[in-house]
Formats: sequence, structure tokens, C-alpha cells
Amino acid sequence: MKSQKSESNQIETKNSTQENIFTPKRLKEFDYMGSYCYSLTICTYNRTHFFKAEKIVRFVESILVETSKNFQFDIICYCFMPDHLHCIVQGKDDKSDLHKFIKNFKQITGYRFKQKANKQLWQTSYYDHVIRHDENLYNASKYIIENPLRKGLVKDSRDYPYSWCKYFDVRIGDAYL
Repeated sequence: MKSQKSESNQIETKNSTQENIFTPKRLKEFDYMGSYCYSLTICTYNRTHFFKAEKIVRFVESILVETSKNFQFDIICYCFMPDHLHCIVQGKDDKSDLHKFIKNFKQITGYRFKQKANKQLWQTSYYDHVIRHDENLYNASKYIIENPLRKGLVKDSRDYPYSWCKYFDVRIGDAYL
């Protein structure tokens, strides 16, 4: 296996299937436990456009909601792009464990997807950003919800069917924060 550092401080490797794997560096002095907010990006295997199909999006979305409840996380927002999922989640209490939550979510969705489609759903690992207290959660959520607009998938982010945010009704565009 060949490794090299990229400009974004992540390690890029290629495995035998030639999938690009970026192993994000986690904060060494942080245990990812508690009532913190996290911005997450989880990529599909080989960046395959699985999330263009509504049936797949709704399946993964339902497991995301179920798993977040089981592992004591609130979903602040999410957006399914064709080849990845963006979401912001917040732990509900001191025992909320981000690693266990994401591991379980990916394991359940990946296993069930493999059973139905006979394909791998997720890339290894995921990207996270711990949202600090001085960061604006509303603006971080808005940035995620507007991703389809920036990528040219829609002319108005309210028209994108695979996103949701607790701070505003994406379909109507009304803020209620």
C-alpha cells in the first residue's frame, strides 16, 4: 500500500480495489463523547451515485433517524448528495458516543444494502468537524442545505428533495430559529 500526505492533512491510500480512501485524522485529546455538535460527511463506496435513487435515500434516512435515537443524538440537518451524506448531529447527554453512533449507522445500512443490492454502500471511515461554541450552528446548517444549489443540482435549495433541517423548512424556506 502506498501512502502520501495530501494538502488537507489527511492520508490517502489505495487498496487492492483501487478505491481512494482518505483516513481523516481525529482529534487526539478528544473522546467524541457528550453533548457536542458534529458536522459529518460520509461518502459512498468509490463515490458511486447511490443517492440519486429516492428509494435508497429514504431507506438510509430512516436508519439515520432510528440510529440517532438509539444512540442519543439529535439530527440538526442532513443532505444526501448523489455520492455522499452531509449531516450535523448533536449528542443529547454525556454518554452520547459519536464513534459508536456512526459505526452502528454505517454497519446497519451497509449490511442491509449489501443484502438487497449486492454492492458495498460506504467508503471506509468518515469526516467529522466538532462544531465549537463560537460557530454559528444555523449558518453551518444552511451551508449543508445549500450544497445542492452550489453543485448545480437545483436552482433553489428548497427544491432539493433529499435534505432537511430543524432550523427552517427547506421546502418552504421559512426560518423558525
